[in-house]
Amino acid sequence: MWAKPNMNTRSSILLVCAVVALLTAANVQNHELRNRRGVQSDDLENTPPLLAITTVILGGFRGLVADILWLRASSLQDEGRHFELVQLADWITKLEPGIPEIWSFHAWNMAFNVSVMMRDPSERWRWIQNGIALLRDQALRYNPHAPSLYSELAWIYSFKIGGQTDFAHAHYKRRLAQAMHAILSGGSLNGVNVSDEIATELKNVQGLDSELMAKLDVRFGPLDWRLPESFAIYWAVQGLEHTTEEPDMLCERMLRKGLESSFVKGTLDFDPASGRYERTNNFEVLPKLMVVYDTALEQRPTGLIRSSYAGFLGRAIEILRQEGKKDESRRLANRLEEISGSE
Repeated sequence: MWAKPNMNTRSSILLVCAVVALLTAANVQNHELRNRRGVQSDDLENTPPLLAITTVILGGFRGLVADILWLRASSLQDEGRHFELVQLADWITKLEPGIPEIWSFHAWNMAFNVSVMMRDPSERWRWIQNGIALLRDQALRYNPHAPSLYSELAWIYSFKIGGQTDFAHAHYKRRLAQAMHAILSGGSLNGVNVSDEIATELKNVQGLDSELMAKLDVRFGPLDWRLPESFAIYWAVQGLEHTTEEPDMLCERMLRKGLESSFVKGTLDFDPASGRYERTNNFEVLPKLMVVYDTALEQRPTGLIRSSYAGFLGRAIEILRQEGKKDESRRLANRLEEISGSE
């Protein structure tokens, strides 16, 4: 015979029922949220064992746990606790691998936040490489059609490695040049017989497809693949190729930025033994960059594109004049007048 439940027992039963009801409601809401996100819980094909086990155990609650961890990550970000963020973000990406923003957040934290906490330039470089590898080797595996991930890679190469805001930027540039020089001693694919061995090394070490590199050389170059700008161009083009509707604005911007830098300083004189690293203009890029600008201006004759184009032409005219290229500078001056007069 069952004893009559006392008040404590009744309270416990009510609490359990309430928890079950709340979890059930949360599961339903989470399922709807995941559907809106386009994330599938039951697609375990090509997923690593840890992720597959996590999916099976947590089921529909996986997204809910990720949301809670994401709130915690935001707090850690505000508090500047970037090391703790690394592990937390790693958990979130394992729970929700189909959300590009999480991967971008994780990679940015490593490449930009954690790296600058290191005093040793080599340690900084290691964290930057960790951020790149995360996007290139993992994020794109689950989100191959997400332009934002490609633009994030282009951004790291263009600004973190190619820029000058980090005191160790010269170390980064040399490390990238050394790695690529070991594969392509001259940095160029022109006239190089890309063997299977070289193609495999480019893919395994830097995540580059040699056939796409050769196409980009013809379209925009020749490019020196020891330079970060060439990598930025590579990933920006990849992002544009994976844009389903309107071209991704950030990928377009990164492409133009990479080409501008390649024109201004896209020829490299590099000697790993002595450490010589000298950059000069690559004038062959100029007409190809103008085609990119002209196409963008024709598609979207907005003030932003027009002002960016005009600003670049002004800088290019000055460079051409300094180099004694009077005919080319006059041609660009005429184009600048056309752009300014059509506003």
